[in-house]
Amino acid sequence: DVMKSLIPISAAAAIVASLTTTATLVVAAQDLPYPKPTVRFTPYYELDTTIRNIVEEKLGYIEATWNNFGIAPVEEKRWNSLTANERDGANMLGFAEGTWDCFINHYDDYSWEELVEKGVAENYEGLGWTRDHWEQSNAVVGVPYTEARWWGQLTDTD
Repeated sequence: DVMKSLIPISAAAAIVASLTTTATLVVAAQDLPYPKPTVRFTPYYELDTTIRNIVEEKLGYIEATWNNFGIAPVEEKRWNSLTANERDGANMLGFAEGTWDCFINHYDDYSWEELVEKGVAENYEGLGWTRDHWEQSNAVVGVPYTEARWWGQLTDTD
């Protein structure tokens, strides 16, 4: 069984949560290193006006980039690369460095050494990634086979 609990992660998240129920975070502690930011996985049309204003004005999303993960320019940035305005918007949605880098940037802005330091390289290795894949130091390497699979196509080992 997956035990889930609802927890606010900051005062800003509590304020946003009082405005909309989509800002609550669901935690599956044994599966995820950080609380899953459910607001980011909420379709644009379900966001209330306050949340829409934050994602548009502070983070630069539009409906198309909100509904299609990984295409918004802000998602290419790790937490420490966000502008003050972007970080403010992310905080207002309940994000902090760990949740942003994990769920939004997916550590894409990290070097392999930083993945090792954060303790997440092993997760990427489980999906077939190596240092060469990550750093593209060998153009022949390409990407692991898991990159061509949807979540439901991954095996328990992946």
